[in-house]
Amino acid sequence: MKKAVLLIVCLTAAFFKLSTAGVGEGASNEGASAQSVAGTWLSNWGPVTLVVKPAGNGVQISGFLQQDPGNKGTIENGSFDPKTRQLVFSYRQPWNNEKGTTTVTLSEDGKTMAGNWKQSKASGPYTMQLLFRGDPPKAGTAGPHGLKLSNKHVISVLPVIFIPSDCNWITQYDIDLYSYLVYAHLELCQKHYKSLLLTDTFKISDDPILIYRAKHKDDYYLEAIRAEHKGPGAAQLIAKELLDASHETRYNCKHVFLTVYVRSSARPTGTMHGGGRTFNGAPNTGGGCVEMELASLLRGDYYNFQSALNHEIGHAFGLLHPDAYGYDLHKNESNMSYNDNITSKGLNPVTGGRFNPEEFLALSVNKQIFPDFQFVPSGHNPTGKNLKLKYFDCMTDYIGQRRNMPPNSCMEYPCPCK
Repeated sequence: MKKAVLLIVCLTAAFFKLSTAGVGEGASNEGASAQSVAGTWLSNWGPVTLVVKPAGNGVQISGFLQQDPGNKGTIENGSFDPKTRQLVFSYRQPWNNEKGTTTVTLSEDGKTMAGNWKQSKASGPYTMQLLFRGDPPKAGTAGPHGLKLSNKHVISVLPVIFIPSDCNWITQYDIDLYSYLVYAHLELCQKHYKSLLLTDTFKISDDPILIYRAKHKDDYYLEAIRAEHKGPGAAQLIAKELLDASHETRYNCKHVFLTVYVRSSARPTGTMHGGGRTFNGAPNTGGGCVEMELASLLRGDYYNFQSALNHEIGHAFGLLHPDAYGYDLHKNESNMSYNDNITSKGLNPVTGGRFNPEEFLALSVNKQIFPDFQFVPSGHNPTGKNLKLKYFDCMTDYIGQRRNMPPNSCMEYPCPCK
């Protein structure tokens, strides 16, 4: 599991165009109007939607914000000065009975805003990045932009919004917004792998994002991540439900499930999902699953979503932590390390992160996910290190019976594979 990183996210321009107006389209250098701030922005405290409407001889600026799962506030009394490009608005946070004021300045290109927020007893920096104008694309139509790949990929990455049965606060607008953000991050991850492998990267599924309404309440899955829990862990519970929902088995599944877990309410940092693994152990033995938190998708206080995604999806492709091969877990520069210098800000590409020779070799073995990547010793292992791959154990029999093993012989991870 990727270590949590406490981080206030500073956001810069994205390159995605997933709405009718396009991401980042804003005011020109010739001037700005109040309409320049209309749209949905990603701030370092979560998504913010600003609505600008005519009112008398001027305009009314209002809207809403999100910080954590279920924590939604309102924006009112907004004003924009086109000369100074300064936006000021008031906000209310009903979950903690707080209210405050935000003052930010719109950038010359209209794509970002920066300034400060202030409450009665606290204040801090506030940064915002324009995501889109109007409503987000519908979840059912959201998807990747089609990075050109061969037609050889057998297994692809399928994003999943995993919604426990007692998550009553979520709306269709929320689902559409989260789907947009997941695809934006997943494409950045896909391009990061392409930048390192050069000849190949993983495929994002052509199937629509899976909006999965879970069988159980949030506490059921929360209990399964506690250290003292006995029985199938949360990853096993989630994987089993998704395999059943997709009518697949651990051996014929054509997906790596990228699950974004939606809490019924905001939770402390220590009670979070975060992990990735293959279903059947070694690379090239089938699909896998990744569990991540909506809280970190909205803002980076829990862990940085983009760098964590690069790490956890690597586990689902069969990669281990670098200390399995004798590298320093915290100082090694691999994506699979716990190196705090490998990070990203918002929807920017990750800074740093590479693969060790063993990781290049493991990815080259996984032909179902990387069919066109070949391990070249001179380039991927220039020091001539003696390489011997190590593999994950299988997921438990809870997700389906392991081949050539006694029935239900392993219900608690780890389990040997055959």
